[in-house]
Amino acid sequence: MSLQQVLRLLQTWGFFSSFQLQSFFSVSMELEWTLGVFGAKGVGKTSWIKCYLSHTCEGVNDILSEEELSNFTPVLRWDEHTTIKLHLSEVDNMTRVVNVDAALFLFDPLDATTIPAEEQFLPGIPRILVANKIDLFTKEDGIDAMDQTESLCDMLNFSDWAATSAKENIGISDIIVTTCQLLFDVVSTPFKSRISELEETVKSQEKFIRLLLEERTHLKNDLEKYIEFSCKSVGLNQ
Repeated sequence: MSLQQVLRLLQTWGFFSSFQLQSFFSVSMELEWTLGVFGAKGVGKTSWIKCYLSHTCEGVNDILSEEELSNFTPVLRWDEHTTIKLHLSEVDNMTRVVNVDAALFLFDPLDATTIPAEEQFLPGIPRILVANKIDLFTKEDGIDAMDQTESLCDMLNFSDWAATSAKENIGISDIIVTTCQLLFDVVSTPFKSRISELEETVKSQEKFIRLLLEERTHLKNDLEKYIEFSCKSVGLNQ
C-alpha cells in the first residue's frame, strides 16, 4: 500500500480532515544538493560536467572555465511536488576537505594510476565510481572495461558505478539521476520506519473493519430470520 493510500484511509477514519490531506499532497519540496566530481587530472571532469550542464542549462556551450561552470545550477523536476537544485563541484585535489552530499569518482580505464585510492574516499555519503571516456573503446574492450569497473565498485565498496562518455554524451544523465535516488534513500530513511508503522496500523484497522462488516451481515441475517419467524407466529406470513 502506498503512502497516499495510507493517508487517505487514515483521513477516512477521522485521523485528520480532508483539508489537511489536500494540504499534505499540495506541499512542494525543493532540495539542494552538491555533487562532487572527483578525479585525477586528465580524466575529463570539466568536459563531463559541461556535457551534463549543456543538456540542462542554456548558454553552457560558450563557457570555458571551471569557475564559470560552477555558476550554472540545473534544476531537476523530480516529481509533481519535488524539485532538486544541483551544484556540480569539480575537485582536482583529492586530499582536500570538501563539503558535498555525494561524490562521483571519475577515472580513465586506460590509465590505472587514475583509479581512486581508498584513503581518498568520503565516508557517510553515496559514492559512485565512473569509468569515463568509454567512447575510446571497441565494443569488446568496452565490455571488459565495464566488467573491471563493476569489480572495482564491489571491491572498493562504492554505492554504484557507471561507464560514461562526455564526448558522446553516454551515461552521464543516467548516473546523475541514480545519484539523486541514492540521496533520496538517505534522507528518507528516518521516515521509512514511521511509514511501516502506519501501514501496520492500516492493516489492523482493515481487519477490524472486515470483522465489523461480517458481524453486521450476521446481525442482518439474524434479524431477517427473527422477523420472518415473528410474522409466522402472528399469522402475517400470508
